[in-house]
Amino acid sequence: MENNKIIITGGSSGMGFSLAEKWIKDGNTIGLIARNETKLLEAKMRLSSINPKVEVYSVAADVSDENQISKAIVELAEKMNGIDVLFNSAGILNSNYFENFSIEDFKSTMDINFYGTLYSIKSALPYLKKSKGKIINMSSLSGLQGVFGSAPYVSSKFALTGLTRTLRMELKPQGITVQMVCPSEFDSPMLLSIANEQRPIENKTFTGMIPQYSLNEMTELIYKGLKTNKFLIIPGFMAFITQKMVDIFPGISNFTIDKTIKKIYKGPKNI
Repeated sequence: MENNKIIITGGSSGMGFSLAEKWIKDGNTIGLIARNETKLLEAKMRLSSINPKVEVYSVAADVSDENQISKAIVELAEKMNGIDVLFNSAGILNSNYFENFSIEDFKSTMDINFYGTLYSIKSALPYLKKSKGKIINMSSLSGLQGVFGSAPYVSSKFALTGLTRTLRMELKPQGITVQMVCPSEFDSPMLLSIANEQRPIENKTFTGMIPQYSLNEMTELIYKGLKTNKFLIIPGFMAFITQKMVDIFPGISNFTIDKTIKKIYKGPKNI
């Protein structure tokens, strides 16, 4: 991850921008994609001030729009003279009881979290084949085990997990490395965007079972994890152990979860 040409979706804030700060210090050329052009230009200026010797490019695009994201990827690839790494960080988070989510909520979440990543990979793949590059997908611990009160988000991340596991198998013979990052909850603009009054108490309790990291702490864990070139990166000791318990002892995990939820269950009627 040094002297590479890296494209980051959702690069104007959150984990996308935070890792961009780390990577530009390593001498990597950065290409940012995000919807908000004002925030995008601000992010570009901030990165340029960190390492003026390295180029930073940006293109405003909505990842859920296949035409927009495809044009953005191609434009950045031409400006950067190729792509070595594609980091799919763009995403949205929502929380409510299943009954309170509309079908449109599921569709819009899938459009960004799953299809946005799919469009980006499809567009970047020809360049990554030439460079024998790397794809990094930002999934979630929720995409491995599920979370009470986040049905659209969890569904999109499970779909992304399945896609990423398949791509690892299919693209490895072509010289492309695929990595999947599955963090637990951490302090980020995406988390802060959730309306607190809509977030079920069961969701708060469930996610609170794993200590919440700051954005900087989580960035450092992910940054170190990506350097290992391992496929699955679960940052943080408690998150890693929790997932191991789910994998090895699913019955015990379900029993513990059900017992915890039973004690605090309020249900959608009390919102």
